[in-house]
Amino acid sequence: MKKIVLAVIAFLLSVNTLFAECSAWYTTFFPSEKKLASNGLIIFQGYQGAVMIVRDLNKKYPIYLQSGKHKVRLEVIELNEGYATLQAILKPSEALKVELEYELIVENYQPTSKDYMISKYDYSTQKHEKPTWKIEKAIPNNLEWIKKPVVTKKSYEEFGCGPAIHVDFDFEVKSQNTYFIKAIIIDSQNKAKSTYWLEIGTQKSKLDIGHGMCSGNFNFQRGDNYEITFDMIDNSGKIFAWKEKPVQFSRPTLQR
Repeated sequence: MKKIVLAVIAFLLSVNTLFAECSAWYTTFFPSEKKLASNGLIIFQGYQGAVMIVRDLNKKYPIYLQSGKHKVRLEVIELNEGYATLQAILKPSEALKVELEYELIVENYQPTSKDYMISKYDYSTQKHEKPTWKIEKAIPNNLEWIKKPVVTKKSYEEFGCGPAIHVDFDFEVKSQNTYFIKAIIIDSQNKAKSTYWLEIGTQKSKLDIGHGMCSGNFNFQRGDNYEITFDMIDNSGKIFAWKEKPVQFSRPTLQR
């Protein structure tokens, strides 16, 4: 009987931990690197509770880049909703000054604690820091497909807060710098469209579409069959549109 009670307690603690993780509030920004082209685009992503900040940018929360006295307003050119996430695509209203370091400022937002501060995750230090970038001259990046995306793996796993559903694509692109892929998914049945931008490093050759138990870039809760296209955008905002037929795939299902 004692073992049963302990097992139940352990289970409840694990479930509480999972739900605590799903209630997380955090933000992230791309480019994830510490450099930005003078006319480069910025992606601001909010997760869980931070979605409301992204939704109200330049309404309740003016957003801009600042270096000393030089202040540049950021225009929201696109809003894309994922699974418990929302991303804003931001464009500077004027050219940024090369060699200066700019900090991203969100006015009127007052965090109640350090856990609710707007921050950018630094992958080199594995810490959350102020969102800053050093500006460099924009260099053309002639993006070119070497291998078009193909589905290599699909997975569906049940967790405490819900399922984790992923579709992995393998691809290869000729690129000198980090760039973005604008993935556009259409439900083949009801024609509902979802869009999300993903940062791609020069060495990256895999793309994960879907979500974990708490959040992610796409939600597959409705239809069974989908099609996807992949626009590429360089670090200065130049679009290399997808010119092929959409790639078709089916929704991952739980394997029992």
